Amino acid sequence: MRRLLTILATLLLVTQTLCAQRLSWPESVKGERVRSSLDKSGQMVMFHATSSDEPRPLIVVMHGWGGAYKTITPLVKFIIDKDWNFIQPNLHGPSSSPLSCGSATAMTDIADAIEFALTHGNVDMGEIHIVGVLNGGHNALAAYMTIDYPIKSVSAWAGVSDLEAWYRQIHKAKAYKYISFCDDMLTATGSREDDLNLKEFARRSPLKMKLPKCRKRTKLLLYSGNSDGKRNGGPVPPSQSVDMFNLVTAAFDKKNAVLISEDELTEAVNGMNVSLSDETIGEREILLHKENKYAEMTIFRGGHEIFYDELFNRIPVNEKYR
Repeated sequence: MRRLLTILATLLLVTQTLCAQRLSWPESVKGERVRSSLDKSGQMVMFHATSSDEPRPLIVVMHGWGGAYKTITPLVKFIIDKDWNFIQPNLHGPSSSPLSCGSATAMTDIADAIEFALTHGNVDMGEIHIVGVLNGGHNALAAYMTIDYPIKSVSAWAGVSDLEAWYRQIHKAKAYKYISFCDDMLTATGSREDDLNLKEFARRSPLKMKLPKCRKRTKLLLYSGNSDGKRNGGPVPPSQSVDMFNLVTAAFDKKNAVLISEDELTEAVNGMNVSLSDETIGEREILLHKENKYAEMTIFRGGHEIFYDELFNRIPVNEKYR
């Protein structure tokens, strides 16, 4: 039965990838080879440079867990329509190998991609934004904790912050149709089911990385559906994002930190409107919203999903670029 469920989950991921690939990349988006600063090898990226004579924002997009640089993102249309710069690095492919999955090598890929975009695009250095959707949120959060650039914002939808906790959450929920993610984590960390390499799990977990002081100038925007993480709602529970929100808030807003409590999280996951507001996102009710200077957490009524127009419109670029 487990083997069958793993096959079904794999087929689902392949189907989602194929559906995405039915969309075609705009002509202005080209595959480019970027030289690695780590070992001088090359990684491929998808890249679009603004045609503007004036500097424009740069959006760095993390592909999903099972994707690669060629996996098209619907977000690219919004970016090109505004004539911003866009780059999507390969991150050494799907998050199922030791060189991917939040590794130091994957983080170098992101830094090299940004450097390439700065060289070949007309980029406003104050407007570099990283985006990770669905399980691409894991690498986005890892980039938030590691990339040494003046990143203005990081947006992560259904981001994974703690791999070990996520591995155990999938098993605890008996969400066996998502078991392939656990298998990928085992491969990436050099683990076995009966012998988890916890040090390697921790190295790839944003929640357990050292928070750089320079991130005080980076806005972290987190989004999650309240039924995500349940057996049939999706693979990533909102707690993965909430833990990250609380970590950043407690570290940077020590005197006035307003954290999300366990009770608030539980109520939101159970469908209660903790924020007591009528605000929506993607026409879905917002159940919990907390924001401070450094981070923002939004839990909406829904599952493992993304509203690309909302994501794009919430990237905190200067209004002159809108």
